[in-house]
Amino acid sequence: MTTPREPHEDRHGVENKISGGTFHGPVFQAGSFHGEVRSDGASGTVDPEELIFRAEFMKRQRAAWKEEEAARRKKAEEKRAKTEKEQAEVRIGCTFLVFSLVFAAAAFTLIYFSHNWPGLACAALAYVCFKKVMSD
Repeated sequence: MTTPREPHEDRHGVENKISGGTFHGPVFQAGSFHGEVRSDGASGTVDPEELIFRAEFMKRQRAAWKEEEAARRKKAEEKRAKTEKEQAEVRIGCTFLVFSLVFAAAAFTLIYFSHNWPGLACAALAYVCFKKVMSD
């Protein structure tokens, strides 16, 4: 483990210092260059604890991604189910409306032309159907 270096004054009177914490591996600080610059040093090694941390982090991240995907799929399924339910309700409502109009027309015809109890019964049935459709 390399420790931060203390200020150093070189032969040209320039003070150099590296600060900022603990360093792992080679540290290089430079000002101006004249000529070719080469770095043939070994690359820094990764701390085993860092590898364990990265593996655990990716494991948790993958689990979070799976949860997000499952939540997205669940939300899409709920939306599809809601849409299907609304469409079924509309179909049922339209069916009730058609039957109600048929009963109303029959009741009107019977009441208008015959003035008897079947016409009144059809009118009452039509009223009940209309009330049911309008309350839903």
